[in-house]
Amino acid sequence: MEETLKLSIRVSLILVILLSLSSILGTWVYIEFLNSEDTVEESPYLYRISNKDMITVDIKTKQKELSIEKRDDRDGLWFFKTLINTPLNLNRWGGFTFLLQGPITDRFIDDSETNRSKFGLDDPSLFLNIGLSDGSNIELELGDKTPDGAYHYALVKGRSSIMTVDVSWGEVIQKLANIPPLPDWYYSLDPITVTEVVFYINGEILKAYGFVKSNPDENFRKWEECKLLIDQETNQPYLEIEPCVGKKIDDQKLLINLVKHISKPDFDGVALDGTGLKSPQEFAKFGTTSDSPHIFLRTEGFDSRGRKILSRVAITFGSDTSDGNHVYVVPQDGEDVILADKKWVQEIIKNFY
Repeated sequence: MEETLKLSIRVSLILVILLSLSSILGTWVYIEFLNSEDTVEESPYLYRISNKDMITVDIKTKQKELSIEKRDDRDGLWFFKTLINTPLNLNRWGGFTFLLQGPITDRFIDDSETNRSKFGLDDPSLFLNIGLSDGSNIELELGDKTPDGAYHYALVKGRSSIMTVDVSWGEVIQKLANIPPLPDWYYSLDPITVTEVVFYINGEILKAYGFVKSNPDENFRKWEECKLLIDQETNQPYLEIEPCVGKKIDDQKLLINLVKHISKPDFDGVALDGTGLKSPQEFAKFGTTSDSPHIFLRTEGFDSRGRKILSRVAITFGSDTSDGNHVYVVPQDGEDVILADKKWVQEIIKNFY
């Protein structure tokens, strides 16, 4: 009986020890599992932030710099810091905040600061600084490409780990700085490309000028005041060909100087409540209607392959601002009303009459 009791106690002790060991082992396995999960969750991204928290973005490449900010006084739209009241082109910018939330990394490369030069991080190809609403910021540098050209070496400030990110991510960010997403109304005009200038009043052509060589005896193209034809059904004036032709004007400098003047727009950004307008009623509040003075410039150029490129610059002129310093204008038949310097506008308007 006593032997049986001792055996029972030994078995019980053994079972207790085994249960304790299994508990310890299970806890260790569970902790290791959690640690491995944490590692997996942190590894995919170089950094991770919400696009809603971004308030500033500064990008510097070896060619150019770009600084933009989200403005609460303009319904949270993004504006250039260096241009007066100039918003970004949403057709180009719209998806970039999602892109800037954080790129997925491919692999860990090195955790030694001494190897920065080895990966091109002593002279980064791109520097990115994202300011956040809580006052913190993310600073990122991209170095050289990997030997296969598929990735960039990347380093986030405050961390020692050098990682790699897909090369396409870096190229898109670089392009944003090198080719800024300017709004459509922020036009660029080379005076020597202009071949036609047309003035409109009340929705009708008032007069037009073409830069042509309609006279074969002429050695060079000259500005001509174009002949307007009248449509038999609508009784509206129209131009038969582009660029239009007519009679050479005596004062060639008149058009030359006008085109040069228009090629240097004096804009002070978007008017308050003048962004993304759609209806004629919305534009009418700024005096920009279908009857307003309107100027159209036709341009011709050539691409790198020698193919002709046709473009244009168009401006509708509205009413004066309340302070008398600006005139509301709508460039490029867009959806934004712009503040144009009044003297700059007057220099154009005087040519209508």
